[in-house]
Amino acid sequence: MNKYIEDLQLIFNILFQTPPKIHEDTDASISEEWDSFMQVQIVLAVEEKYSIRFQLEEIEALKNIGEFIKLIEKYVS
Repeated sequence: MNKYIEDLQLIFNILFQTPPKIHEDTDASISEEWDSFMQVQIVLAVEEKYSIRFQLEEIEALKNIGEFIKLIEKYVS
């Protein structure tokens, strides 16, 4: 399993009451809990974990976890 998937799964396990099992194709449609407020919480948790800051436009353009991982890799690498 991808390290970032594992890290994101841990974040989801903390944030969600019923955490979905995530993979690269996972998007917000997988959970009723995953609304715009939850999206902000996910982004903030990832930014804190990796000590990075995303641009708003980058976050708005994301379609799924796979794209989010590529964005994380862009900042961490």
